[in-house]
Amino acid sequence: MITKFLRRMADRPARMERRRQRESLERLVPLAPSSDDTYIVAFAKSGGTWFSFLLANVNLLLNQMPQTATWWNIRDYIFDIHESRHMPPSPFAHPRGRFIHTHSEFNHRYLRVLYLIRDPRDALVSYYDLTTKFGWFKGTMDEFLESPKFGIAAWVRHVGGWVHQHTDLNRIHFVRYEDLKSEPIEVLDRIYRLYGLEVPPEMLKKAVHRSSFESMRKSEADYRRYSYDLGSSFVFVRKGQAGGFGGELTPAQIARIETGCAEWMKMFNYLPVDKSATAPNNRA
Repeated sequence: MITKFLRRMADRPARMERRRQRESLERLVPLAPSSDDTYIVAFAKSGGTWFSFLLANVNLLLNQMPQTATWWNIRDYIFDIHESRHMPPSPFAHPRGRFIHTHSEFNHRYLRVLYLIRDPRDALVSYYDLTTKFGWFKGTMDEFLESPKFGIAAWVRHVGGWVHQHTDLNRIHFVRYEDLKSEPIEVLDRIYRLYGLEVPPEMLKKAVHRSSFESMRKSEADYRRYSYDLGSSFVFVRKGQAGGFGGELTPAQIARIETGCAEWMKMFNYLPVDKSATAPNNRA
């Protein structure tokens, strides 16, 4: 009995951590979840907001609604689980179900996922900019990269969790940010075919134009000027470049990211692929 008690006491921190993780993930599930819900999952600053604008504008056009997605109304169309678990039904008839934006690590409650992945060299540069502006992180870039909460380990944990732990490959579809940038109409077409929908190319082109970085910057500037949510000097939409990290990271920092993130960078074609790495075959 004493031995059993001591073992339970020794295991208590691990049990408490597992419970904390379960509760944390549960808070990132709507109060009334549905199997029709689609979760737009991305590591922070990987293009999730832009992806939300694209999907919202496609859905608005597809459903013949007169609105355009802006910073004022985006969460009326693409809900954000980090803002509230209370969510109304989807405003759209097509596709069926709600679209929900989240940065959650692997969550077994998410039954349908669009996972947006971005080159970690770009994502971590943008994330560092965000965290320092908000005061969430106050160290150097080198310190940021080594941070288990924000840096390389966090990116690896996020991507690796979704690649490794999901059990049904048909419920998650990986989208590379860089492909979405270079071929948005083709990528969006493949995404909507997952829902059995053929969206006219002209409609997709119009949605892409409405979601351009120039349009998003203008919308954000108007929102920042009149909203209480953001300070007048804060800018969320940066350059949105693919491969722009070279001017912001030192060679040593680039090498550190490439070493730490090598497995997933190779899998998603950000580094030369070796024979042992096989990319998921269901990328949108």
